[in-house]
Amino acid sequence: MAVEFQAMIPQRVTLGADVGGTKTLGVLVTRDPSGAPVILNEAKIATPQTATELVDTLVLLVETLMGCRPAPGQPVTLDGVVAQLDGIGLGLPGYIGLDGIARQAPNLKYIIGHDVGAAVAERLGVPVRVDNDANCGAWAAHQCDEPAADSLVMVTLGTGIGGGMILGGQLVRGANGFASEFGHMVIDPDGPRCVCGQSGCWELSASGNAFGRLVKEALASGRVHPLSASEAALAPGEAVLNRLSTEVPDDQRAAVLEVLDDYCAAVALGVANLVNLCDPEVVSLSGGIVAAGQPLLDGLDRALRVHATVFQGRSPRLRIFSGGASAGALGAALLAESLSGTGHGAS
Repeated sequence: MAVEFQAMIPQRVTLGADVGGTKTLGVLVTRDPSGAPVILNEAKIATPQTATELVDTLVLLVETLMGCRPAPGQPVTLDGVVAQLDGIGLGLPGYIGLDGIARQAPNLKYIIGHDVGAAVAERLGVPVRVDNDANCGAWAAHQCDEPAADSLVMVTLGTGIGGGMILGGQLVRGANGFASEFGHMVIDPDGPRCVCGQSGCWELSASGNAFGRLVKEALASGRVHPLSASEAALAPGEAVLNRLSTEVPDDQRAAVLEVLDDYCAAVALGVANLVNLCDPEVVSLSGGIVAAGQPLLDGLDRALRVHATVFQGRSPRLRIFSGGASAGALGAALLAESLSGTGHGAS
């Protein structure tokens, strides 16, 4: 059902941008009368190759989403709705300090040491808040799906593994801002070398990329039926997961579920550690692999019950984030609410 707003009363809006290695997604967000987040507009733009160009790109993204360059403190009319931009949130990849400056960023090295947020704020005259992209995703999962939950862990299963943690209703950042780097928990000290320099990091066996490797091995061994001509145009992992939502022979579906169960066993090792660490009410999953849907949740639930102490006297809810690929941008916008003094936003 469409949400109706009073056209002449300025709606308090915030803008979020999730800066990725190749693309940057931006969203313009408000709250409906019940307090639920609503995306008013969204846009995607290519991520440039220098810090100066990134600031230019983010300014352009703001102008695209707002329909003009907003004057500080002045509302604009957007599709018949008067909107007041209270703040901008930026989700950046890597180790982002409490001051909003990247200390490490393997996938976007040129942002290291640059105060991107301050540069954007200076150009636009609008306050800017910067955080790690996975932290932004965790805040989106909390505010959109589980606002009543006191504690939540979000695990993003992508190229690597990202994450964020909500405790006491607030985002956990740690002493330096580097908390929740879940993907680099060491699961197997004798495992393969990670790009971070450690051996046996969780993301090596449980990321979306790791699932893709499992699928390739299963295809090579004949455990999973070969890809059809139409499936061959997709990444192997995506193609095989599609068999769970389409009409395929039972034996093909069963083979995919076996591979998914192997993958869930690897995911469960890290999730069990996180549950033992902070005893969350909710474990939320995001990333491309969540296209598997309920079979992923069922497989993870079975795998977690192998670790009996995880469920001893507790039952964290396993769920898939409802917002799809918008987690980082949406969470960044919602974090920026703290700049407005409206009572929303993480401290």
